[in-house]
Amino acid sequence: MRIIILLFCTFFLLSTSLAQSTEASNKFKEFLVELAWKNHPTSDIFRSKLKIADLETKAAKLGYWDAVLPFLSFSNGNLPFTDGVVGNPTGGNGVSFGLSVRLAPLYTTELEIEAAKENAKIVKLEREGGKIALRNKVLSLYNQYLFAQKIVEERQKVELEAIENQKLVLELFKQDAAEYEDINSASTALYKATEDRIRAELEIELSDIAIEEWIGMKVEAAELLFMNSN
Repeated sequence: MRIIILLFCTFFLLSTSLAQSTEASNKFKEFLVELAWKNHPTSDIFRSKLKIADLETKAAKLGYWDAVLPFLSFSNGNLPFTDGVVGNPTGGNGVSFGLSVRLAPLYTTELEIEAAKENAKIVKLEREGGKIALRNKVLSLYNQYLFAQKIVEERQKVELEAIENQKLVLELFKQDAAEYEDINSASTALYKATEDRIRAELEIELSDIAIEEWIGMKVEAAELLFMNSN
């Protein structure tokens, strides 16, 4: 019974630890996405596009001033009928003013405002699409980074095994239990294992550089910033 309880407790602790590790990993991934949105030019581009769309809407509304025009006229009563213009019959001077509405500019302004608003909607949709594309790109690069780390770990294991194998072959050779061919084979295997490990480490560096282009810093720096923010 104690063994069963012990196994259950062990399984529970492992499950809890794994769940917490997965949650922390997911939070860090989202943190990388946030960094990318803050630091990558993509965010500034869409911010500028939205600002331009807002300015275009405001500029289109100014078209109403072209549709509505004020007028001011003066009349002189001493003037006789001339070319259809009637003078002031009271013999005095007069002033009149008002507004003139032109339908064509008014209708054109409405269309321009509507077009500017639709353009603003398009920019917002493009921004949301840009966020999704950016998120997918950053997560893809980070997954490649994690994969490269695992490859390095495996390559290191193979290299250590090759080192131990070479030591064993050399010892056997001293005891006349191995041939030169065995030494050459062990050395060749070690050389290849070392080369594979170096290549794998290079992939980590390349992945790190690729992520830095998006988030503005190395992954290790991002990890430190993430830990300090929590």
